[in-house]
Amino acid sequence: VTLKGEWNAMDETRDAYTAVESVLNFNSASTISLSLRRPNAKLRVVTTDWADDAVDEAYEVTVTYTTPHRTTFNALTGQFGDATITKKVHTYTLSNVYNESSDRTIFSDYFFADDNDNVKFDMVVKKNGSDVANHQFNTEISVKSNYLTTIKGKLLTGGSSSSVSQEL
Repeated sequence: VTLKGEWNAMDETRDAYTAVESVLNFNSASTISLSLRRPNAKLRVVTTDWADDAVDEAYEVTVTYTTPHRTTFNALTGQFGDATITKKVHTYTLSNVYNESSDRTIFSDYFFADDNDNVKFDMVVKKNGSDVANHQFNTEISVKSNYLTTIKGKLLTGGSSSSVSQEL
């Protein structure tokens, strides 16, 4: 599998699963049980101060990866190609729809990742052309295929600390 075309953030259609099973002597009475696995890692950034900053304007978010990404995956062998994209930039508009919760996903992305991959990236959030937040995630953040990695913190109102968690 090779990534082609536009690669946009905040796109849930990029989620995918794969499974391979060798079957000898298959007949109509056979049952095969497969465990599906994501070849992609999912990276998500959640701000915990959305309600503090909730207004009618939309935000423009730009995320720039500063580490390479893998662009190929062999679905039969489960092997990933080498990381080759050295800089990937996502820019998108995030509508500001007020809700009761102060937690809001402001960035998510799916990409091929082996179990020992790490990412670094920069994120700039603007409202009406002015910077609201500018974060450099310079520490390597572990990402794995089949896992969701979440970075969470007060990212819109100047908070500098955030937590990182990983789950299936």
